[in-house]
Amino acid sequence: MAGEIPGLVMNLARDTLRRTQIQEAFSNLPGFAMRFVPGIAGETLPDTVCEALTDHAAHPFPKGTLGCFLSHVAAWEEVAALETDYAVVLEDDVELLDFAQLQTLPIPDDAGIVFINERLSVQWNTSPMAVIGLDLLLLFLDVRRKGLGGDGYLLRPAAARALVAACKTNLYGGHVDGRLLRYAVSPAELEALPAESWIKTVITHHHVKHRLPQLGLVKGYALSRPLVRQRPGLGSSRLQADAAPLP
Repeated sequence: MAGEIPGLVMNLARDTLRRTQIQEAFSNLPGFAMRFVPGIAGETLPDTVCEALTDHAAHPFPKGTLGCFLSHVAAWEEVAALETDYAVVLEDDVELLDFAQLQTLPIPDDAGIVFINERLSVQWNTSPMAVIGLDLLLLFLDVRRKGLGGDGYLLRPAAARALVAACKTNLYGGHVDGRLLRYAVSPAELEALPAESWIKTVITHHHVKHRLPQLGLVKGYALSRPLVRQRPGLGSSRLQADAAPLP
């Protein structure tokens, strides 16, 4: 990719340590134009707003989860306006792993999103870095049966515009990582999984039934091994906000 690669990092104003750590990590990486996207503190949202944004009258609302989703949407809107091949979208609690390899990583022309985080990579740590299809990733996730994670991905501007437009209909309920995976998995990739597949159940049932997100909205890929992982010891801002007592 010619020129600097935009790096958009979601960060809550109160999370100053995370902001400092990610700034230091990028300071040693030429070729990246990193900037922060102001995160949305979900616990500050009124219940009526949460209900309107999710079309779900849950009490108490998982407000940290909603705030995380909205923070990603804010990043998508910024990517959508860029004139670049792709941008990197990161949560602020990630640790960079051989991140400079991104400069020379060949990205398929049809890729809308490429997951680069540890939980959404097949973790073939002894193999060369490569972009792989989601069919292999889904098989790996079925065996591992752990959380998904949306803490790092590449996103093309056209795909970002499609995601923003889709959310106007599908709204913002549920976990953003589950939503992203459904948007990125094609009907054929989902159908190829066995009926008892764990990840097939997650992708199928994660969403509000009368607002089912479109399968295959963007073409998705993953990596043979990750470029980012969650930094140990920081804890989850989303989980902390979800667990916050009601006023």
